[in-house]
Amino acid sequence: MEDGPSRTRVIQITMNAWADNDPVAALDWANQHLTGADLSAATSRAINQLIATDPMTGASYVAQLPDGGLRNAAILNITHTLAQQDLNAALDWLNGLGSINDNTRRAATQNIMNTWAQVDPQGAATRLLSMTQDPSYNSLASSIAAQLAAVDPNAALQWVQSLPDNP
Repeated sequence: MEDGPSRTRVIQITMNAWADNDPVAALDWANQHLTGADLSAATSRAINQLIATDPMTGASYVAQLPDGGLRNAAILNITHTLAQQDLNAALDWLNGLGSINDNTRRAATQNIMNTWAQVDPQGAATRLLSMTQDPSYNSLASSIAAQLAAVDPNAALQWVQSLPDNP
């Protein structure tokens, strides 16, 4: 089949079915045999399946991806998945990635902290105090304050008043 949209679509359909059953094998094959648009189309679903079935293996795989849209989407997916299991581990994994698109880092951090604030507003508030250098600090503080206020408005007010003036 000639290169082009039809070939890419056939590969994507085939790889999606394979990824649903064995995402590791699908990723291995795709990485050995495909490049460019075909590789991206073939691996997206497999990465998401791997993250869903084995988050730690998925996290290792995502950490090795080259910069780009596929990696950024996978980072958001893995941080969301890890946050459902272990909020500290999700943040630690994200912070350990090193070079990452600023918008992706902000969005992933926001997702983790929002999840944390929903399940444990006080824990999120405590963790945020160690994140004063994070570019999203003010936005994160606002989100956490809203979650705290929904549970205990007086505690939220006290917490906000205890925040550093210029983080």
